[in-house]
Amino acid sequence: MSKKNRKTSKAAIAGLILATATPCLFLISVLVLASNYEQMGGALIIFMLLLLLLPFLALPLSIAGVVISKSKERKGIAAGTIGLILSVLEIIFVVVTFSAFLLYEKRPGQSLDIVPPHFGYSSVTETSESEQDTQPVFTTGTKQLTLDDVIGLSSKGEELVWEDLSDFKGVETGSGLYIVTYKIDENYELMVGGTGAVGKPMYAHLIYVDDEYVDIMTDDAEAFIAEHS
Repeated sequence: MSKKNRKTSKAAIAGLILATATPCLFLISVLVLASNYEQMGGALIIFMLLLLLLPFLALPLSIAGVVISKSKERKGIAAGTIGLILSVLEIIFVVVTFSAFLLYEKRPGQSLDIVPPHFGYSSVTETSESEQDTQPVFTTGTKQLTLDDVIGLSSKGEELVWEDLSDFKGVETGSGLYIVTYKIDENYELMVGGTGAVGKPMYAHLIYVDDEYVDIMTDDAEAFIAEHS
């Protein structure tokens, strides 16, 4: 076999790389988005949407790689075939996902509204009469949360758990995530969100009236309060 015939089709390799990179990068983006929504939400979502275009580039490259490998008796048929299969599966996933999204968006009585920076808060707004008549769900706590309480809670840092908030009265306001809002006064409220009412929350945002906020688990809540006093 000649040296030329031992070469691997570059198109097949490129198609395989693109088809393999798409799910890996998409998964990493989802994980980063879940942990850093406030800082990277918008840019990361755009990046994820651009990633979904990669399978449409990988497919023709993989097909070309298989054709070239067969016609010129080069290596790359296996790589091109794998890239072809992966890219087709990814394209099916993209089409099905966007179709489901469009069908969901057209459901009567609903509108999608992403509300940054508080991840998971009222992302789907119901406009039906039954939803408007729904009474708010209150927590079992009876104590009014104060700014002094917030400073005390902030001292726990990332060791803060839902049980530390069990004595305070709040209202469940989340959609998707479990989110509770604790009204403090006319200027402040504490919004805490997570996957459930046990263990550590994902965030605990002390929100000022003009929508400025800090996470009391990681930021200096006392300095934030002093700045707005």
